Amino acid sequence: CCRVIFLGESIVVCSKNQLDSVLRIIHNKVVFDTRSMTRRRRIKLIIEAVCSGLCKTENELKKLLSLLFFENDHSLADELNFLINRKLICCQKGMNYDDGIKELRGTQLGRAIFASSLAPDIALQVYADLEKAMRSLALDTELHLLYLVIFVALVTPLYNDSIWVNYIDWNVYYKIWCKLPVRLQRVGKLVGVSESFIIGKLQGRQATDVSSLQVHLRFLSALALFDLIREKPLSSVAHRFHINRGALQTMQQQSATYARKLQTIIEYQCSSEM
Repeated sequence: CCRVIFLGESIVVCSKNQLDSVLRIIHNKVVFDTRSMTRRRRIKLIIEAVCSGLCKTENELKKLLSLLFFENDHSLADELNFLINRKLICCQKGMNYDDGIKELRGTQLGRAIFASSLAPDIALQVYADLEKAMRSLALDTELHLLYLVIFVALVTPLYNDSIWVNYIDWNVYYKIWCKLPVRLQRVGKLVGVSESFIIGKLQGRQATDVSSLQVHLRFLSALALFDLIREKPLSSVAHRFHINRGALQTMQQQSATYARKLQTIIEYQCSSEM
């Protein structure tokens, strides 16, 4: 049986003023949470295999996974139950199989996620955002729509490519929030922004709820994009939000790509709930 090798050696070259940031990244346990990342990749592969028709039974999935370099400490049955409970795939009696073998099929939501190429956990969060927006969507400005097209992984500290890891200044955030017009603050409150949360971060309080932190970082990103679509200079937006111009451009490009994936999910779902 093949085993995945996680040991290796790397040499990092950096300047003295970058050393603290580099050490913080190296010692961040989340970066090395390989088991969690492996499970995410397996689940994404299972959805792709089932929704594309490559694998139609559990045995076919087992054969596929046996050809890959995944470790054997994951239960396929548990992963299938996880996807069935979240209505991404369904299991039904196969018409083309003997001995009562059950056939796996992708649901409408599962096929939408497959077509969008998003990771399942992110896609489920996207779907939850869309369902929430269906009940209350502010269209008097573009801010709410911009919030929806902010790529979740780009602003979430759990992911290594989060643009706010080294730039977030909660004092600046609070000043920006207090000066927002009422119609923009209303959008923030609709998506879950709380002034008490911002004040708590100002006081050095650690966020125990990652989802709340994510909401606030996404909203700040949406505000930055809101300035850009109003044709404010990139340099002035970067200065206002205390963010690197390169990171701001990355967010702009990623959001454009992410918006297309979001459109794919909506198109697949428009014949039912949306």
